[in-house]
Amino acid sequence: MTFIFNATPDGSTNESNAITFPSLRLIFLAGYYDFTTFDGGNRNGWLDGAASQGENRYTTVFSKSCIVNGTASSGTAGIILYKDVTGLEVGRSYRFSMSRLYL
Repeated sequence: MTFIFNATPDGSTNESNAITFPSLRLIFLAGYYDFTTFDGGNRNGWLDGAASQGENRYTTVFSKSCIVNGTASSGTAGIILYKDVTGLEVGRSYRFSMSRLYL
């Protein structure tokens, strides 16, 4: 979409006195939205990391589907759950968030 703006500096309605400002070209893109509820065991591309040691399991906490991991007591460190995200564009801003619950 290209916007072209003309204005008369003296406030007149005479179009021949109008100044044309530089055009503004806008490109609208669809937003990137990726939300995982884990409802019904749907992981939406989330995979177990090596540090999960096979301990990731589905459960419901406070009426919300989630994945819990039982490796905290073993002192395991590393990636427990991960997802490869594709389709992002250079020069754009993205916001990522995750909720966690300590039981």
